[in-house]
Amino acid sequence: MFGVRPVVVDPTSGEMLASRVTGCTGLPANYTQFTHEARVRPNQGDVLTVEEFVTKVSNIAAADGAEKVEIEGLGSVEYVFDDVISAWKPDVTDDNTAANDDGAQGELTVMYRMLHYFDPVSNDVDAVNSYTLTKAMCGTEDGDISVLDWSHVSAISFAEEEGFYLISMRNIDTVAAIDATTGDLKWALSSHSAVSDDFSWDSEDDKFYNVHSAYIVEQTDYEDDAGTANVDGKLRLLLFDGGNNRPGCHLNYTGCFSRAIEYTLDTDAGTVETTWQFAYPYGSSAGQRAERQSDTFVEDGGSVVLFANDANDEKLYYAGFTSTAKAGWGAHAFIFIVDGHGSVHTEISVRQHYWNAVAAGLYRTLPSKSLTGEGEDFPFTTSHPSSLPDAQ
Repeated sequence: MFGVRPVVVDPTSGEMLASRVTGCTGLPANYTQFTHEARVRPNQGDVLTVEEFVTKVSNIAAADGAEKVEIEGLGSVEYVFDDVISAWKPDVTDDNTAANDDGAQGELTVMYRMLHYFDPVSNDVDAVNSYTLTKAMCGTEDGDISVLDWSHVSAISFAEEEGFYLISMRNIDTVAAIDATTGDLKWALSSHSAVSDDFSWDSEDDKFYNVHSAYIVEQTDYEDDAGTANVDGKLRLLLFDGGNNRPGCHLNYTGCFSRAIEYTLDTDAGTVETTWQFAYPYGSSAGQRAERQSDTFVEDGGSVVLFANDANDEKLYYAGFTSTAKAGWGAHAFIFIVDGHGSVHTEISVRQHYWNAVAAGLYRTLPSKSLTGEGEDFPFTTSHPSSLPDAQ
């Protein structure tokens, strides 16, 4: 039985060059699936992936042999997914085997098992709006089991200058930095003290919930209001705050809103400060209680990147409010180019009719300076060499 697969596709022909298939046979505890991330590491020639493996609660060290753990809203749980981060090195071939389930699998190297760092026994998080149970099975003959999707890794990014991977854990409202060399946990920023108290929050309203697409901004040429560039211990953290677990957000989506948000982390002082945020349609007023009821809410997904400076050398953000779920906004996904003041420069809306029918669609959005290799420069300038012979 096979689940989701990461694939490598030729951008010109659309041909699938390589794929990695996961599956299981026998008992349902053998179930596994890829989920949520397939991020290329350009200097490594491989792809970061997340694969979920079934783990018995009794195998978690902190459980001390206990068979089950109590989860708010779900009761006693015996099985939990361990989100395993791996590097997949595709076997890109030209023998047409990539299209087959048993074709060009490539090499998969396990890097981190997230239950090694956080687990539902040690870190008791009330996230009833996010936790789900998956019916895991490897065929009809051996039945199925219910498995808790606990941490739910939603994204992985690499902070090259800092030398760590940043892991977004959606269901427990946490981002964690793991040392790329040692595998040690460097720090974690969480909206729950039961997970981490490495940083102190200025305000409850600053906290994020159901995080997606977290990464450290390292480009020194982008405007930096907080002055983090070249300052030891200070980092710029950008992420999408989905809001499912936010206090006041209900299962029928009332009181829920999502936002793009940037923080300054002081890893020496252990403080976190909000430096920019954007919700739609209220822009820089994101998070103000008076406006929450009507701001756009993304049930699952969303992304934001700092991607350019405008003509005045001021920063611009690219924010994707994907898979919107609130009445009034639910017919579209929205992509915005927003400046540092929360003003919208460009808005794109994408109708959702197709993926509502098939339960798939936009998850995150990324800007690109080229679709098919076009250059950035205006082609009709004297600085471009000419193939014409010199005029006589």
